[in-house]
Amino acid sequence: MSEKDQTPAQADIPILSLSLDDIEKVYRAYMPYVKKGGAIFVPTKHPFELNAPVFLSLHFLKEPAPYRFQGQVVWVMAHTSGDSLQGVGVQLGGKEGEAMNEKIRTLLRGMDNSKPTDTI
Repeated sequence: MSEKDQTPAQADIPILSLSLDDIEKVYRAYMPYVKKGGAIFVPTKHPFELNAPVFLSLHFLKEPAPYRFQGQVVWVMAHTSGDSLQGVGVQLGGKEGEAMNEKIRTLLRGMDNSKPTDTI
């Protein structure tokens, strides 16, 4: 979506970008426990409030074009002194989000899910 295609309300919505170029990064970022489509953890230092609308541009594996979603912040990880990444969980909304959620679930099916992720 180009800037000229956005309505004034959409122009105020922040755009986050994330590259998940291998299966380990997908595993670490995916938040399957979020109801209605799962979510993706996006590292960012920008402060967000829960339920804030965002656009997510997701570069997924080796696919040539990014996926673009409008979603909302459903998880906030503030800066800590530990090893945790600062960032937000963005719920995958709409039909595109549902399709991406299914794609990720299929990709990760059968993987060892005892390894740590970026959120837990």
